[in-house]
Amino acid sequence: MNQRVALVTGAGKRVGRAVAERFAKAGYDVIVHYSASESDAADVAASIKSLGRKAVTIRANLQSTDEIAALIARAYAEFGQLDVLVNNAAIFFPDHLSDFSVSNLNRAWEVNCRAPILLTQAFYNAAKARNQTGVVINII
Repeated sequence: MNQRVALVTGAGKRVGRAVAERFAKAGYDVIVHYSASESDAADVAASIKSLGRKAVTIRANLQSTDEIAALIARAYAEFGQLDVLVNNAAIFFPDHLSDFSVSNLNRAWEVNCRAPILLTQAFYNAAKARNQTGVVINII
């Protein structure tokens, strides 16, 4: 099997886009995850396809444990394997001591910290069930 597949979370913009395109240039098919930036994710997928690689976009809210599990399941459903998980998605917003928001802190924790752990766990379990291995890259 020569096909290699990478899932890059938050791949519609900035660092995620660059990482997704770099994997495509290295010969990987890419799953372009996004939460709110559907048109940006579609642009990234088109860019990857122009390089002769396969690309799909998958929307998932990484604040939802159900959507996290579904993201990994859909990745396997699309390609039958997953070789690399890049935990890149993050949310960030200005927050100052004078108006600190516990709600923003919780949202950041869910996406920036909890989601990579749950994604890695789901990836591990799915790969193990298929007698496959993989690599996890965390960017934050």
